[in-house]
Amino acid sequence: MIRPSRAPAWARSARAGALVLVASLALGGCGLFGGETSGSSASSAEAGAVNQTDVIFAQQMTVDLEQADQVLRLATGRATTEEVLTLAAAIQATQAEERQTLQTLQSGWASVPSVSVTRNAYQIDAATMTQLQTLSGAEFEQVFLTVLVAMQRKTIELAQVEASRGQDAATRALASRVVQSRTAEVDYSLGLLEAS
Repeated sequence: MIRPSRAPAWARSARAGALVLVASLALGGCGLFGGETSGSSASSAEAGAVNQTDVIFAQQMTVDLEQADQVLRLATGRATTEEVLTLAAAIQATQAEERQTLQTLQSGWASVPSVSVTRNAYQIDAATMTQLQTLSGAEFEQVFLTVLVAMQRKTIELAQVEASRGQDAATRALASRVVQSRTAEVDYSLGLLEAS
């Protein structure tokens, strides 16, 4: 079970400024935390050859996006602060674009190497999901943000491997945007935890 913990002092964010950033990105409807939109990435026709790192990244990202969506959906009706609700909505929009980009990339891969994937991603245990489903208000937000930070840090690690070792340029570009978006999400979430 995840227990909420305070963020370290070095992770403090300017709460008001961060909320303005989240809101403006959400209203912009593009990339959100990720900067450039997924639509600006290279088309599947430019994908070229892929290696095992590309395939593993796509497979694990798909699973991680599904798990994150399960957690993010819990914010509706349980979170009460504008900051957390805006954060959850912005991440969901970003991840929807990422999911579409992954599907487009994979559909354009002419030859996909076989891989044996051993997952090393953050997995939410049943007790933590039950806890999230039963909490509300400030208690929910503490656990929600703690879980979110753990998930996004693992996704950053996954994307960093792809960005440095992947073969397909478009997939590496997506991975770089994922690192950027998740880093911003983690920083903002830690700021909310520190301020609470």
